[in-house]
Amino acid sequence: MDTVRGRRTIRVTKKGDTLSASLIANKPLVAKYQDNQVIGSWADAANNRIVYAQILTSLSNTPVATASISNIVWKFNGAVISDSDAKFEKTVYNIGSIQVPALKIKADIMNGITTTSSIEFSADVYTGGYTTKINCFISVIRENVSANTYSAYIIDKDGRGATITSEFPTVNLEAVLEKGGVVLSAGLTYQWFRMTLDSVKDLANDTLADNRETLVGKTSKTLSLTKKDVDTYDTFMVDIKENGQFVKSAIISVRDETDTLDFQYNITGSEG
Repeated sequence: MDTVRGRRTIRVTKKGDTLSASLIANKPLVAKYQDNQVIGSWADAANNRIVYAQILTSLSNTPVATASISNIVWKFNGAVISDSDAKFEKTVYNIGSIQVPALKIKADIMNGITTTSSIEFSADVYTGGYTTKINCFISVIRENVSANTYSAYIIDKDGRGATITSEFPTVNLEAVLEKGGVVLSAGLTYQWFRMTLDSVKDLANDTLADNRETLVGKTSKTLSLTKKDVDTYDTFMVDIKENGQFVKSAIISVRDETDTLDFQYNITGSEG
């Protein structure tokens, strides 16, 4: 869903390099309201949202770092965000060992807005000896919730972009279930899965062909992953039940920055 992962843009540049860029939020960009009163204000430090830019280049298996990114512009609903705007803070975020541009949201930016909003990022990216202009965006949604509205998501507990690195070889995921905008903890059970198109893995631990590999024994609120659990880039899902009744699922993608088997390519000869 684009309230967690933004729309991706792809640019092809010289020397066979392909850049793909997207914005990712550390928590869903869904502002919850009841009777026009905000639930879980983003102005509280614990509820601040961070949106970071992930720009991937085919010349390596790691995101492009801030040192190779210039002329950065952030926009909210088409208007450039100034350095003095107290609702936002231009900062950086670590995807594994790589530092990338980020924007912290420190206010309830959906107050007075009833339609979907957007945050946009544009910049010049230098890779392979050439500079390429990229842009991408992510949606911000206002949702009117009742006391019985459920929502679920998965966070990286350590805030490192759900990426395995040599320095940090373990990713710790945590499943979160909210009801009426309030995080629940009692009476919940969990089952974790790895998404797969391999029918053998799909049916290895259950009889349901659903493109999910059931992770046997992974039934707690948290899931710890190392490089042996991730094949370069995998997507994980959790089903959450309340008092034995299924209520919500959530997904997250995890990267293994240390995977040396990631495909890379280059073009030799004439580039017509």
